[in-house]
Amino acid sequence: MNTKLNKQTLIIIGAILLIVTVVVGYQLYKSYSPDGTPAGVAKTITDDAYGVSFTVSEGEDAFTVVEPPANQAGIQKSYIMLPTKAYNEYKNSESISEAPASMNVFILTLEEEGNTENATTAERADRVTRLKDWAMRFDGLTQYSKKKAEPEEVEIDGLKALKYQADGLYQQTIYIATYKNNVYMFVSQYNEESDITKTAFDALLASVSFN
Repeated sequence: MNTKLNKQTLIIIGAILLIVTVVVGYQLYKSYSPDGTPAGVAKTITDDAYGVSFTVSEGEDAFTVVEPPANQAGIQKSYIMLPTKAYNEYKNSESISEAPASMNVFILTLEEEGNTENATTAERADRVTRLKDWAMRFDGLTQYSKKKAEPEEVEIDGLKALKYQADGLYQQTIYIATYKNNVYMFVSQYNEESDITKTAFDALLASVSFN
């Protein structure tokens, strides 16, 4: 396996696995526009196969979007958004072993979820329960057992979702939603509240559309 492939593998592992450790001696670059959002060109990613779209800022002072191969750790599709400067430093360095903190969108198949297009209030509540059960079953990915508090019930584009925080290699804010037999995980990794991967995350979530 060549160096480039190893780097890609580390990025995937760094984005998915939340390893409890201490990050020392590595600080991400932070570049912002005057209103506090990352500078760059807005790019809308539309995934027709999985019925979702979202917008991220791309560019030297914003993010680089990496799309690893499908079926990594059971994930059908993933989008990993890394701060471009930190990502380039990581790729070009032989001494930095940990992938930079990132924003991530993971899509997995939720078996036996069924059609919930016309779900009643009771069915929606049950869907949240099933989502919690799914998160516990796939704890190696969701780190649900390491959540800091009970998850909040929130909405993403009108869909009920779970929101919680977990510790790992980085601090994590995680949203999980279901739509058309799929599970969608939206993850923000960061060291500090001011990190670009934290400050840009709300804008990414606000841009999410299920279709």
